[in-house]
Amino acid sequence: MKRKNYVFLLICLIGQQLTAQVDGIWHASFTVMGKALRMDMTVADSNGLKTIFLSDPDKPSKQPFQVAAIEVSDTQFIFNWKKGGLNFEGKLSEAKDSILGKMSQNGVEWDAIFTRATQEAITIKRPQEPKAPFPYQTQEVTIPNGEYKIAGTLTTPPDSLNKNIVVVLASGSGPQNRDGELLGHKPFWVIADYLARNGISTLRFDDRGTGGSTAGYFQASLADFASDVSQCVDYIALDTSFSDFKIGVVGHSEGGMHALMAASKNDNIDFVIELASVGLSGKEVLLEQQYLIPLKSGLGEVYAKWNQSLFKGVCKIVEKESSREKATDLISQFIDEKLEKAPEKVKTSSSAISIKMSMNMLLNNDWGREFLKYRAKDYLKDCKVPVLAINGAEDIQVPAASNNKAFLKWLKQSKNKNSEALILPGLNHLFQHCQQCNIEEYATIEETFAEEVMQKMVEWIKQ
Repeated sequence: MKRKNYVFLLICLIGQQLTAQVDGIWHASFTVMGKALRMDMTVADSNGLKTIFLSDPDKPSKQPFQVAAIEVSDTQFIFNWKKGGLNFEGKLSEAKDSILGKMSQNGVEWDAIFTRATQEAITIKRPQEPKAPFPYQTQEVTIPNGEYKIAGTLTTPPDSLNKNIVVVLASGSGPQNRDGELLGHKPFWVIADYLARNGISTLRFDDRGTGGSTAGYFQASLADFASDVSQCVDYIALDTSFSDFKIGVVGHSEGGMHALMAASKNDNIDFVIELASVGLSGKEVLLEQQYLIPLKSGLGEVYAKWNQSLFKGVCKIVEKESSREKATDLISQFIDEKLEKAPEKVKTSSSAISIKMSMNMLLNNDWGREFLKYRAKDYLKDCKVPVLAINGAEDIQVPAASNNKAFLKWLKQSKNKNSEALILPGLNHLFQHCQQCNIEEYATIEETFAEEVMQKMVEWIKQ
């Protein structure tokens, strides 16, 4: 046998030994978007090719599923699950006892370390989450709204504390349950607990298609969401146990839009609290946030301006073209043109298809058209009930300065002089004290909802 054949054989043997070292079961534990997850990975050799199966050790009844082994060697360990949009890229450690890398899914990226040893689930710290025993009563309720039903929780303090006030909590964008659960936080539960301990009753409810509520969330318009709020208010008004109670609506973000829309038609609403909500128009807020969010996430000025111009162009098409089909074609053509001059970061992170789908799902529908047309001044300038508007100074989703200015302007012209609009320092869109103050930080902050905001709400309501 020639020397080069010995070398070839030696290389093959070394390669087999190295890839064999990854065979077997690996364990990972990580946090994603405020949730603690564990994952088991089984690597095996099948006719010289690697097979990789993933499973959840906390759900043993769920069958493992296979992912594509892209590259398995001593230098790279890459797999992907095309159906679920899950990707992992890592490297085998020198000790061969761990695989260190990055995992990503649908644009979200996180650190993932697989080890031979079993890993415990990470404990997510949420110190404000209410804990029993509770000095108040809770009651599950079902509220009809036409052919649909709204499921919620009514929280009432003991009679000795009751201040004859009850508020309905209206959540922001995206399907949320009655706790306003988002990224491991439950802000509406925290707020309901705080208000109850201060003598104020609350009704918080599941959004359409979430929890116990029926109807489809993504088929609903702004008017539909406002009608859900209004029905909850009427339910309380008709309950004899709440006779002579003042009824208010506390709306967060888009929920504040629902609250103002409901208050413009429902005489049972006595006051409104706008938390991080829109004082301008929906379109103005959208365009401002689509510049600030990527900028704050470190994507740079060029990317941020391009992203804002993309949304501006799509908004223009949707506003002008009433036909969804025609708007879809125009949006597709516009995005293709925009992508030709897009920053490299856009081309590497998003496909044309995904951008087109997300734009149509967001704006080319009844909700999107109503959102763009919404103007807070249409409801504020003739508002007959007191309004408290609170914005966080570090909010990049509903920027505080511009929206607070608008709130102040229109509330001065309203028919109620007991209204107030203010900006609280150091707080993001979720009313957390923040450091980076970008969206990615929401899940990593332990605080759920700043106590000074809840204190201000209680003081203002009791006045």
